[in-house]
Amino acid sequence: MNATDKVKLMSESQELTASPNDGVGAKLKAIRLEKKLNIEDFTKLSAITVSKVQALEEEQYRKVGTETFVIGYIRKYATWLGVDADALVNEYKSQIGESALPNVLVTTEQPLPDTAPKPKSEKVLKPVPAHVDVPQGQLINKLKAIPAWWILALLVGLWLIGTLVFVPSVDREQEEQELPAQVEAKRETPAPEVIEEPAQVETEQQVDIVEQSIEDTSIIEAAEVQTQQVQAPEAVERVNSAPANAVGQPAALDELVLTFTDDCWVEIKNASGKIIFAAVQTPADTLTLADQAPFEIMLGNARAVAVKMNDREIEVQPRPGRKTLRFTVAN
Repeated sequence: MNATDKVKLMSESQELTASPNDGVGAKLKAIRLEKKLNIEDFTKLSAITVSKVQALEEEQYRKVGTETFVIGYIRKYATWLGVDADALVNEYKSQIGESALPNVLVTTEQPLPDTAPKPKSEKVLKPVPAHVDVPQGQLINKLKAIPAWWILALLVGLWLIGTLVFVPSVDREQEEQELPAQVEAKRETPAPEVIEEPAQVETEQQVDIVEQSIEDTSIIEAAEVQTQQVQAPEAVERVNSAPANAVGQPAALDELVLTFTDDCWVEIKNASGKIIFAAVQTPADTLTLADQAPFEIMLGNARAVAVKMNDREIEVQPRPGRKTLRFTVAN
């Protein structure tokens, strides 16, 4: 406590002499002065301002606040001074009465300036018209302002999209439509008489089958190799050496072997157009079939299949960018 506080405390103690008829505020002030305490010491330990403590000691309760605040301040102040708080609260109630103070906060402090942000004026959004009529002359001028290379680039882009997206699907549909017609043509074509010209008939049948397989757009270059290997002298020797096979005995079966390195859907038809196998094969599977050639083969993942017929390797090469392949394998 500095010298100024001591002088202030001595002057206050000389002015105040507590008596039994004093109110609660005067008694609290007398106790504080008796213990030589300053109001600032109390305000440092509480959230109560100096002006409210002074109003409480001077019993100007309306400046303190509502009755609830006054009772709370008395209880807190008495506890700090070390006296019975309940006795002082009861004395205050009997002195003032239950309805002495309105439950309205009254303060003498200057109100703070209004620093709250003012609400911004609301902008009125104008409705957008559903349709705006543009004069024909302005529209033509806008179109003329577009650079010519923009229009050219747009047309080229549309052409590329149409080529990459629509053309493969059209080719696939044409292949699927042409293949059933070719199979039906094979079934309806009557077999030539083998007895009169056996060597010539067998050669013509083999060449005709290979030519039909070459005309199919999905047949790979393996068919061209097979066409070169089919020669008339070999067919003549085969017919002449065993003429009885063409007349009464069944023809020899051809062996077809497919080896898979990845999952692939397979469909195989024999020379009569009958489906002899249709299923999904997995990696490391080997499919072996014995039937009459030519075989019509359809693969869902052609690059994962190795094909052999009668121990002769058949080259399998689908189109670039495509995995499926339909082709015919003949002797």
